[in-house]
Amino acid sequence: LIKRTDTTDTTKVDYFDEVKKKFDWLMEESVLRQKLNESLLMKKDHSTWNWDMIGEIIEGPLSNPVHYNSPLAVRFIKKLLSFYRPSNRHFPSLPVAGNEQLGRVACSLFKLILSHDDTALLSENVLISQIVEVLKEGAGNGKGQFAGMLNEERIMKSMTRSYFEMLGTLSQSNSGMEILTKNQVFDYLIPLSQLEGRHDLCTITIETLDYNSHGPCRLVLEKALKAPSHIVRYLATKRLQYLMRSGVSDFDEWGITRLVKMLNDENQRVSSFALGILSEAVCDSKNLTSLITKKPIDTLINMGKGGKELLIRFLSLSSGFSVLS
Repeated sequence: LIKRTDTTDTTKVDYFDEVKKKFDWLMEESVLRQKLNESLLMKKDHSTWNWDMIGEIIEGPLSNPVHYNSPLAVRFIKKLLSFYRPSNRHFPSLPVAGNEQLGRVACSLFKLILSHDDTALLSENVLISQIVEVLKEGAGNGKGQFAGMLNEERIMKSMTRSYFEMLGTLSQSNSGMEILTKNQVFDYLIPLSQLEGRHDLCTITIETLDYNSHGPCRLVLEKALKAPSHIVRYLATKRLQYLMRSGVSDFDEWGITRLVKMLNDENQRVSSFALGILSEAVCDSKNLTSLITKKPIDTLINMGKGGKELLIRFLSLSSGFSVLS
C-alpha cells in the first residue's frame, strides 16, 4: 500500500499563490488592457472603481516590467496617484471605516513603483509635495489650502491618516528614504511627533515609520524619547517595546542604549516602563550582553526590587559577573 501524505493547507495556498503569480506575470496584453480599463481607466466616478481589481493588478501583472512600462499602465498609475492627492479632497475626506482597502492599495502602489526603481515618478509627482505641505501646515499651524487637515478628528476618523502610512512605506527602502529626505519630510515629522496635546500625531508618526536601519527614522523616535511631554516619552518608549518584540534590526545596540537612558527619566511611569522592557529584553543573550556593557549598575540599584532583579540576571554571563565583582 502506498501511504498518501496530505499537503497542508498552508502549502496549498503557497502553491496556488505561486501559480497565480506566474499567470499574472505572463498575462496577455489584451487581458491586462481590459482589466485596466474596467478597473478605473474607463470610469470617471471614483465610487465606481473596482478596488479589488485595482489591488490585484498592482500586486500581479504590473510586477512584470513589460506590463509596468506599457502606456496604458502608466496612465493607470498616474490616475491613481492623482486620486490620492490631498488637493483632490475626496480621498482624505473619506471615513476610515469601510475604506481601509484604499489605504492598503496606495501603499502597494508605492511599493510597486519603488520595486521598478521608478523613483522619478514619485519624486516628480505632486502627491508627495502636497503630502509634505500637509505636514508643514500641521507642524506650524499654517493657514494654507491644507490647513486643518491634520486636526484630531480627521486623524482619528478620516483617510487623511493614510498619508502617514504612505510615508512609512517609503521609509522601508533606500530609494524611498531618498524621496523622503529630498522632500525634507523629517523636518516636519519630528515637530509633529512632539506637538503639545496632540498625542495622536505622536502615535501615528512613530508607529508608521520603519526602524530597521540607521538614519532619520530612528532620529524621529529618539527626539520623541526626549520630548518635553512625559506622555510623548512614554509612547516612544512603548514603541521601543514593540520593536524589541518584533525583532527590529540591531536592537541589541541602539534599542538597549535608548532604554538605558530612559531609566533616568524624571517621570517614574516612564522609567519603570523602560525597566520592565529591559527585564523582558534580556531573555535574549545579545540584549543582556549589550546591557552589561552599558554598566547601569548604580541606576538599577536605585530602582528598587525590579532593578536589583535585573542586576541578578547579569550573573548568568561571565561578563556580567565581572562587572558586578
